[in-house]
Amino acid sequence: MAATTHANVRLAMPIMMGLCFTASPSSAEQVLHCLDTGSTGFQWDKDGSVAPLKIESPVHVIVRVKSETERVIRPVSNLELKTEYKCHSSPTDERVRCEAADGGQSWVFYGRNNYLRSMLVAPLPSDPFMPDLTGVRMAALVAYGTCKEF
Repeated sequence: MAATTHANVRLAMPIMMGLCFTASPSSAEQVLHCLDTGSTGFQWDKDGSVAPLKIESPVHVIVRVKSETERVIRPVSNLELKTEYKCHSSPTDERVRCEAADGGQSWVFYGRNNYLRSMLVAPLPSDPFMPDLTGVRMAALVAYGTCKEF
């Protein structure tokens, strides 16, 4: 009887370890719902005149945390559009800084609940994270908000 119990434990051990590793939070994909709670910015027209950036509504995004170094951010207004970001963790605190491959916008996530995003751009008409910039030559934007796990 003792031999069969020992054999069962030896057989069960790899299965239990496999379950522990697959259920570990570090390997689980996380999805966050994020919404701007405040933003400000400036815009320059073709003549070089500067004015406050008109921000009609807050940006609402879904952030899929694929790994510690990769996130995908999609605007709720157009879920077909997605931007991949490469991320770097801070060794001293809970900040995670993410940049898009095209260099357009950068996001800094503070812990699990807060973020800051910023950009200085010559606007593209298809950019979902910027307000309507018809006739604007360049714009600077800083926004911050909160995230909740989905």
